[in-house]
Amino acid sequence: MTGYSVVLCIVIAWSAGALRLQPNEHTDSPKLAICIVGAARMLVNEKVHYSLERHLLSTQFASGLLKATPDLFVSVHPGDSNRVKPDHLHTAMSVSVSSIRDVMRMLTPVNYTIEDGAGPYPFDANVRKFIRKKTCYTRGKRYMNNDDILGRTMNKYHSYKSCHNLVVKHEEDTLLRYDNVMFSRPDIVWRLNFPRQLLSSSKMTFGYDWYQVVPRNTSEYLGNLLDEHFLSDNPPACNAKDPEVLVWKTGKRAARKHGVKFTWTWAYHDYVNVLRPDGRLFNR
Repeated sequence: MTGYSVVLCIVIAWSAGALRLQPNEHTDSPKLAICIVGAARMLVNEKVHYSLERHLLSTQFASGLLKATPDLFVSVHPGDSNRVKPDHLHTAMSVSVSSIRDVMRMLTPVNYTIEDGAGPYPFDANVRKFIRKKTCYTRGKRYMNNDDILGRTMNKYHSYKSCHNLVVKHEEDTLLRYDNVMFSRPDIVWRLNFPRQLLSSSKMTFGYDWYQVVPRNTSEYLGNLLDEHFLSDNPPACNAKDPEVLVWKTGKRAARKHGVKFTWTWAYHDYVNVLRPDGRLFNR
């Protein structure tokens, strides 16, 4: 092989590697990572995981990094608080790890994590030991001032971080990069196929705090919900009234930083229901 040929091969190889590290902005099928995060008690229900398989994971509205359908990642905990609100008890607060693993075998995620118990943060006054800025969530009777709600919220955002880390790890392993990342709670029943118009490099769409679909270059903001709002000396919302405010503020800040459109909407509410522990389907 001539010197010229060697140089040409090196240039071609370098160019191909560089291209693999870039988002796939111009392909017909955007590359999507789906992150299921939070308490898994309803994920094991057939209505939930069958709808996920049928309307998201078996359709080609988007691709994964190495396959024709979206890539699934899961970070959940089998236990949860026994309250849905400070004064309302849950009828189902935990599921077995073996049940979650059975669902994982059916859904075949790229990777998944099952946290111990209900997650690392307690549902009593001890949760305040973990909040970096000690003056946060100490005044009044707002929803987020409740110890139980604080613990549940921090555990959910811990799942966001854990799942996003799985996404990043898969990108590093494949030398490829997603175009979009979707975060979703694990009790959603999909009624229709995922609306492909949510996938965009120029907009973030939040179905409130039920699910968020964002460009990959903004997904770290959601992955850092826990660190930004609870493990920071200077959180942007020290006494937010509820978790939705924290998600909304995070989305607004990410959109501003990256010059993309931010939409907080119920426009797609016909696509999804939430399955309550008592078996009811709820839609806003």
